[in-house]
Amino acid sequence: MLEAGRAFGQLVKQGWQPRRTIILCSWDGEEYGLIGSTEWAEENAAELQQKAVAYLNVDVAVNGPNYGVSSVPSLWRLIRAATREVKDPKTGKTIYQQWQDRAREQRGELDEESEARIGPLGSGSDYTPFLQHLGIASTDMGFNGDYGVYHSAYDSFYWMSHFGDPDFVYHVAAAQLWGTMAMRLADADGLSFDYTDYANQIREYFDDSTRLAKHRHLESSIDEKSINDAVKNFSEEAMRVEKERQKLVADADKSSSSAAKLRRLNDALMGAERAFIDERGLHGRPWYKHEIYAPGIFTGYASQPLTDFRQAIDDRNLMAEKEGLERIIAAIDRATEVLRKGRE
Repeated sequence: MLEAGRAFGQLVKQGWQPRRTIILCSWDGEEYGLIGSTEWAEENAAELQQKAVAYLNVDVAVNGPNYGVSSVPSLWRLIRAATREVKDPKTGKTIYQQWQDRAREQRGELDEESEARIGPLGSGSDYTPFLQHLGIASTDMGFNGDYGVYHSAYDSFYWMSHFGDPDFVYHVAAAQLWGTMAMRLADADGLSFDYTDYANQIREYFDDSTRLAKHRHLESSIDEKSINDAVKNFSEEAMRVEKERQKLVADADKSSSSAAKLRRLNDALMGAERAFIDERGLHGRPWYKHEIYAPGIFTGYASQPLTDFRQAIDDRNLMAEKEGLERIIAAIDRATEVLRKGRE
């Protein structure tokens, strides 16, 4: 983070003026329950919900050479584009290609056209209050490897300088990636949020959960038509928004009306993530408000997408299953409406 900040400072001295503010945050109290980030996010909730474009989290930046990332799907395109611009220090390939090659080695079924997996966000790091309490699009990334000294007395500068990243080249790559993503979000005329990826991922989560429900003979309360219709509408609106975004970006410098429409569309692209927030909170856990992404009650830090719906299936609770699905459908419909209003 310090290196990314130094680079931003050099650019500012050279005359760079980003369209949007970049805030660099170093949190205290993470190991005691995300205290620093949570207090700050709660204290500044109103302004963050109004203005925050995205939160880019780095917890353990480097403990090896293997890139990994979790994110909301709307930011997948941004992440993949950034990794195509930064070189992997060990191989000389792009980070994207090395990431792709390693994924293919680990997953024999991965075909040539598939892309390396971007994981869902659960909890255990400081993106939690931003995404799951406030509805701010978030990512979490780093370079991973064999890290047997984690949280031990041997987790030290000596270990890093001799074993983890002796020449600190992957620290440089992490700063380059982090900085590239931040700069593109800060400078973009039209925010490159892709909600078609989001719709496809929600559909996949729902299909997986429905298969499990049917296997357990718990499908009687599932309204498949309603969720399929909601996802279909969301996906179609996302495609219309992307087409409009590209058109407005091309015309923004030529027309003040196009520039004004683009600002409104950018607000909608930010606001669609907020629409997944249900102010009632998740069942039994009202602080968690995001209807798509949250850690499960019994999954530790791991994400349990469509959380209340999936938990109800695990609990074999048909009433909670029905209510959880209805809340998810309502959240998807809200996001669709936010995108529609921003486009029109």
